[in-house]
Amino acid sequence: MKLRRIKKGKKPSRKSMRRTHRRNGMLKLKRVASLGFVLLCVMILIVYASSDYSRVQEVNIKGNKLVNTYVISDHVSVQEHKSLFLMTRVERLEQELAAMPLIKSAKVTKTLKGQVNIDVNEDRIVAYYTIGDKCYLIDGSGETILLDQNLNIGKVEAYPRMVDFTNVKLIKQFSTAYVDVPDIIKSSVSDIIYAPKPKDELRIRLVMDNGKELIIRIDEMSKSLQPSRFNYQAYMAEFDDYKIFSFEGNHIYMSK
Repeated sequence: MKLRRIKKGKKPSRKSMRRTHRRNGMLKLKRVASLGFVLLCVMILIVYASSDYSRVQEVNIKGNKLVNTYVISDHVSVQEHKSLFLMTRVERLEQELAAMPLIKSAKVTKTLKGQVNIDVNEDRIVAYYTIGDKCYLIDGSGETILLDQNLNIGKVEAYPRMVDFTNVKLIKQFSTAYVDVPDIIKSSVSDIIYAPKPKDELRIRLVMDNGKELIIRIDEMSKSLQPSRFNYQAYMAEFDDYKIFSFEGNHIYMSK
């Protein structure tokens, strides 16, 4: 039986060994450089995060007339030189602002200078009433707000007054229904008087700036006062001699 000789592999040349060592050295150098770059980035982030440059530099608020600026500033979750600029979420701030009384919506933007700009869109006041020594406001969304030093209302008498409303549940029912009353009517109302009858506890009188009166049930306001059923301007022009407009079901009764 013949034995075969196994040929041994050729020994790498010095040139190829030098090439391999050079390649391995370059890979190690790249790994060290990458690690150094990562460490440098981490150090830069740490320095940036600990410096004032990473904070919100300025919060600007505009568009508010009814709600005092300091109230808005205290309410939102962003503070100058304290809040991290990159962590400040615009959407969250807008939601916080929209949840505040008398604020309908808000637009929040950020600038590269570290500024947070807040542009407020306030709701309108449609009426006010008093219970005891406290005064309450009703806004365009039907919400009730206690009048205090946080609001810059001026003379509350400039707004329509609710008279003889003492039942909180009734006030809530009225404010909810009043939201759908056309603006042209709401802007002409001077007084809102609760005027129930023995068999009609929801009856009210809307006294207008021109001296006219609209007598209607609270639960019928949103439908009966729509332009398709009661065009306020047209009625005031055509029936100028009449003072009382009484709504009963689908009918409108007028008297002088």
